[in-house]
Formats: sequence, structure tokens, C-alpha cells
Amino acid sequence: MKNRSAMPTVIVWLTVLLAALLWAGLVMFMNRRPPTSANQALFLLILGVAVWFSATPICYALDTRQQPRGWGRRRLHRAIRRGAVLGLLALALMALRLVRLLTTVPAVLLVLLAFTVELAFSLRQR
Repeated sequence: MKNRSAMPTVIVWLTVLLAALLWAGLVMFMNRRPPTSANQALFLLILGVAVWFSATPICYALDTRQQPRGWGRRRLHRAIRRGAVLGLLALALMALRLVRLLTTVPAVLLVLLAFTVELAFSLRQR
């Protein structure tokens, strides 16, 4: 690809496409497989990646308004990292829900932990 400034946009659109495919695959997987332990682990993996790929374009779009032009790669890396943190958070919350250990206190603590991790990454880059 010759134009490097268009590369983040292409990657964002690819994540949108992959997210849609992952959500469709997750719905199909839930309707066709019994809820065994291995299938629940696979469900968690697909869910975490689907949330990651869904959150990345949203984070990129929100970050585009705040950052000046010319920061395309930096914005993309930040959006991918934030999407990954949200995907891991969704995976952890759903895993706790599947083992029936999710209550308000662990959920709030996990959200605060995810926020703290993202804050630590953001402050490290400044």
C-alpha cells in the first residue's frame, strides 16, 4: 500500500468486518453447541475477541476527535490497546458470571482495575 496515512483507516475497517463476523460466529456457535466446559471456554475466547474488535473502531473514532492530525498510527495503537483492555474485561466478567461468582463488588473492582491499567499506559506514554 503506497499511502501510509490511509493504513489506519483500512485497519479500522478490517476490524469492523472481523467484529461483525465474530459476532455472527458467536451467535451461530451458541445455537449449535451444547454448553460443555470446553465450549464455554471457546465461547469466552470468541466473546473476548469480538468485544476487542468491536471496541477498537469506537475507541479510534473517539480518539480522532481529541488528537491532532498526523497521529494516525499512535491513535490506532492506542485504540487497539483500549479495545484489548475492554475485551479482557468482558472476558473476565463473563467468566465470573459463568461460574456464578459475579457480584457487584468484583465487577466494580475489575472495572476499576481495567481503568487503572489504561491510565497507567496513558501516563507512561506522555
